Amino acid sequence: MMTPKILGKKRGKKTGQFTSVFAKGLAGETKAARTYEKLGYRLVARRAKTPAGEIDLILLDPAARCLVFVEVKARKDIASAAYAISPAQQRRLLRAADTWVGGKPAYAGFALQFDAFLIDAAGQTRRIENAFSLA
Repeated sequence: MMTPKILGKKRGKKTGQFTSVFAKGLAGETKAARTYEKLGYRLVARRAKTPAGEIDLILLDPAARCLVFVEVKARKDIASAAYAISPAQQRRLLRAADTWVGGKPAYAGFALQFDAFLIDAAGQTRRIENAFSLA
């Protein structure tokens, strides 16, 4: 019987590194989701995949009839995390949100907001409301 060959790399990193980065990403998204939920938002989707790309978190602000699309970034410091959300990534997120909403008629007419949730190495966070917009 042949045993399957296990590849030692994914996306150019050692498997252990990839797993660690993935776990940190999940932990950051969980922290962000909990923060928003404490503020009264309702989690609609996590790691929503669309043909245009993935959206880390989608939340609903029921009081404002607003969908909030959140990009979560964890880096050494808050400034590095903010810088990691490049203009190209912002455009990708806007396209992904447009695609996602287009497939969900129940959310037609809702306002859209794009936030950034930043985390530094010490676990400090910063939530930036309306970090970027459709305009």
